[in-house]
Amino acid sequence: MKSKLFLTLALGIFLVVLAGSVSAIVTYGDWIDGTQETKIIDGESASFNVDFFSMNPPMTINVNVFDMDANLIHSFFSGPLIVNSNSYSNTLTITENIYQNPGMYEIVLSGTDDISSKDSHSLILDVRPLGTNSPPVINSNPVTNVDELQPYSYQIQATDPEGDTLAYNLTQAPNWLSIDSSTGLVSGTAPSVDSDTDYPITIQVSDGSNTVSQIYTLTVRNIPAPGNNVPVITSTPIKSVNENAQYVYDVEASDADNDILTYSLTTAPNWLTIDSATGLVSGTAPVVSAETNFNVVVSVSDSLDAATQSYTLTVLNIPTANNAPVIDSTPVTSVDEDDSYSYQVTATDVDGDSLSYSITGPNWLTIDSSTGLISGTSPEVASDTDFNVVVSVSDGTDSASQSYTLTVLDTDTTKRGRASAGGGGLNTLGGTEFEEQQYLNQFKPITAAEEEAVSPQAKSNFLRVLLVIFWLIVFLFLVVLAVMLARRIGK
Repeated sequence: MKSKLFLTLALGIFLVVLAGSVSAIVTYGDWIDGTQETKIIDGESASFNVDFFSMNPPMTINVNVFDMDANLIHSFFSGPLIVNSNSYSNTLTITENIYQNPGMYEIVLSGTDDISSKDSHSLILDVRPLGTNSPPVINSNPVTNVDELQPYSYQIQATDPEGDTLAYNLTQAPNWLSIDSSTGLVSGTAPSVDSDTDYPITIQVSDGSNTVSQIYTLTVRNIPAPGNNVPVITSTPIKSVNENAQYVYDVEASDADNDILTYSLTTAPNWLTIDSATGLVSGTAPVVSAETNFNVVVSVSDSLDAATQSYTLTVLNIPTANNAPVIDSTPVTSVDEDDSYSYQVTATDVDGDSLSYSITGPNWLTIDSSTGLISGTSPEVASDTDFNVVVSVSDGTDSASQSYTLTVLDTDTTKRGRASAGGGGLNTLGGTEFEEQQYLNQFKPITAAEEEAVSPQAKSNFLRVLLVIFWLIVFLFLVVLAVMLARRIGK
């Protein structure tokens, strides 16, 4: 019993040490409806939730509002907020006094903790002009198949953001179909067909100002005589994909006769393909300037009969903000007179944009606009001379700059200083004596003032290391003690 108690205590201490290694700060937010992007009319307010968590308080947190030009227009805490606990949650509200004008806004949640781990999260707000009427939204998926001589029914469902009364209309359909203009119920009896027959259908929904349409293909399936069963497609298509992202839809079908099935795309954009044996539809969506619809028709055949599935695939446009380039290199700040000067400016851009370089400075310096290499031959000077240099890097939208002072050293003055050493009663060192003194200086003991120059961060890290070592020693001691007691009890 005692040995188990010691082992349990030792395990608890070990878990405490492990818990101390959790370091990352976590930041998250959403609008009160649970989304990451919301729309309001100018003059309305919108509330959102913010959550911050870290095992290493205190946390320094910010909640800022930016316009789409990345200009800071509001800080909810009037600067950073210091939180001494492990977590912080709140519900904040953005009002018309903050955004002031219609447009797109980004709310950025950011935080750091005591060990400098960082995290951020963004929400998007779309403020629309007052009096703007929003079009209706169709929420239902059409019924795209019906057997010949069977009744067909599809209840279209739509909503309007302003609550306007909606009217429904069939602008393209066979004459055996009709629609209830007030409820949106499409109904009719399919005709007899010799083979599967497609009918294009267009339904319009209007709120009196704006109209939206739903277009699909209705297939009247031929019912073959007894003997062969037509394959049945059982899967539901994936109907949207982000631009420049991978699209995957695994078509699933069954056949009552257990025939081998073959899959094909009878209608599809050229960036989609299908595996004829497995039915896997895949491809990379193109980049689009606005949401773009593509008609897709999948066919599954058992070599005698075929089933089809038609749907509309929407490629979503994802707006992105531009990130400015960042200069990573440190400038070369001195050069002897009448000598070659070279400084390779290096910069990065998280968007992968092409960068161009430019310089403002003395006319004897030039920069390669594509590589960022600054070069030139320094002039002769009567004494050490400073030149102001500004380097700019642009990605075509935003730019970053680096300013520094380049000193051209007068080498003749240095030589004259050495030649006059020892004369005129001045307490100076000759060239050799100076070099010897420099050599001896590196062996000078560190003074108390220099020891005090150790940064608080370095001391804090050193104390943490000592604390971890201490707990490891305690843990090992308890393990050895537990083993010894276990052996004694065993005897």
